[in-house]
Amino acid sequence: MKKLFVLSIAILFLLSACNEPKITSEQIEAAFAENGLELTETEKNIDSIFGQRLNWEKPKVYDLNGRTLYLFLYRSSKGSDEGLEDFQKATASMDLVSFNVYQKENALLFFVHEQSLDEKVVEDAYILKALDEITVKE
Repeated sequence: MKKLFVLSIAILFLLSACNEPKITSEQIEAAFAENGLELTETEKNIDSIFGQRLNWEKPKVYDLNGRTLYLFLYRSSKGSDEGLEDFQKATASMDLVSFNVYQKENALLFFVHEQSLDEKVVEDAYILKALDEITVKE
């Protein structure tokens, strides 16, 4: 009886994880375009530390105003959290160029702007607004 209960809980957990809302690259691209941010898919900088596989996923790489945006899409928000943890562990002792990181649900984004930390990143407000406007698909 105890085994059946544990098995039932495990199945419910797996089913709930499968039905978690997901953001798509198409939604990201559309939201950015609606906010005046033109994303162009590129192969540029794919071999940088930001282009590494994180939590088993490779990113889509975009050019945004001459800078690079890396988009990782996972099956769940937990996958996104684990991807960020992988990045933090891999780069803990590295001296990286300046970047901003964004997360929404299953999406993890790195915008590599290489600006001084004292300078305002103009795109930041637009990126945050675009992500905020995305309706998550069930």
